[in-house]
Amino acid sequence: MAVMNIIGVQKVKGSVDGNSFDFSRVHAIAMLDMRDTNKGYAGIELRALPAVSDKYLSFDFKPQGIPFEVEVTTVAAGKGTFKEVIISMTPVSELPKKAA
Repeated sequence: MAVMNIIGVQKVKGSVDGNSFDFSRVHAIAMLDMRDTNKGYAGIELRALPAVSDKYLSFDFKPQGIPFEVEVTTVAAGKGTFKEVIISMTPVSELPKKAA
């Protein structure tokens, strides 16, 4: 699991040319690979299971992001390719405190 600053979720559902789709997009802030030509952060978009957006569509996201613990898996995307998909996420503030 990884911790990411999440700035929003989006539900994507519909049909195009008879092909149905139902998935989520998670928008996050990621640090750029720091080199001479890069500095700072970028907004990124990740695919997620539909249940992720269903759970967080009413969540109060902030422009600077909110830390979430994110669980990702790799799934087949067809034609011998694979993609990473978020299968669950939990705000860090809601995680149980670890014993010292």
